[in-house]
Amino acid sequence: MIADIAQAHLTPAAYSAASLLLEDEGLTELAEVASWADDYRKTHPETAPWHYVDIPLDAPAYVASRDCAGGDCAVAKLEQFRAVLADPSATAPQRLEALKWVVHLVGDIHQPLHAEDNNDRGGNQVAALGFDQPVSLHAIWDTQMIEAEDPDATSLAATLDARITPAEIAVWDHGSPEDWLNQSHALAIPAYGLLGNPAPGSTVSVPASYISAEQQVIDVQLERAGVRLAEVLNEALK
Repeated sequence: MIADIAQAHLTPAAYSAASLLLEDEGLTELAEVASWADDYRKTHPETAPWHYVDIPLDAPAYVASRDCAGGDCAVAKLEQFRAVLADPSATAPQRLEALKWVVHLVGDIHQPLHAEDNNDRGGNQVAALGFDQPVSLHAIWDTQMIEAEDPDATSLAATLDARITPAEIAVWDHGSPEDWLNQSHALAIPAYGLLGNPAPGSTVSVPASYISAEQQVIDVQLERAGVRLAEVLNEALK
């Protein structure tokens, strides 16, 4: 969804450059590589920490020395791959891999439960009741609330994109990946607080009021991520 929104906001130059890179694998859409990093992780487990940043839930903001030891986290890797993508001396395969990571990591940084640490693996160790079957709190934020809103992700992406205003783009284009991460972290705090700050290993009931309120949060995060991904690509591929 984020990739679809971003592609609609690419400049002609960035769109052309991205398309040329994607052609090497017979692809035409950014969305086709958006989940590549998750598949890559299955055979390269060393990349697992690249998908999130473990900011303590009770901490006010990101601190690199505490939350990203050795540069092994989403925000540091995004900066690394953005530099490769923008480097004209890098090979086409290197830039294509960097493009795949950039598309994915911008999305991960905007998922609030990828920007916190409550000793529960980003909500993966908290069971949540409120949908057809028990799932993790993380899964509720990753998929369940989005699918409950609209099972057709492409349709929802178009709906969200259509409501983005020029004023919002002007605001969201500013800031760094670290700023975006801190924004997500601030949203993770009520994501837990509204459920009574569940402890690792616990089970919580997710009321309809929570789903309704947080779906709006998710929608805005998807919009922000799409606009910001487009800005990253427009700058790297100009």
